[in-house]
Amino acid sequence: MLLERPAMDEPLNRVWDQYSRRLKAFIRNRVEDDVEAEDILQEVFIRVHRHLCCQPDWSKPDGWFYQIARNLI
Repeated sequence: MLLERPAMDEPLNRVWDQYSRRLKAFIRNRVEDDVEAEDILQEVFIRVHRHLCCQPDWSKPDGWFYQIARNLI
């Protein structure tokens, strides 16, 4: 799925809606504690928001999101 780079002032709700369920499942398969998995998921989106301006290839955000999640796990 191709996703356009959101405007910096645009909420990331659309990104959250598209990726949060799959990312949480990915994280939950690697972390036993559900609360910890939720914390990691939140941190993924914090980092996405913080580095949104610097992501060079926004046509493939999945890899970037999952790499952030792997690094946090």
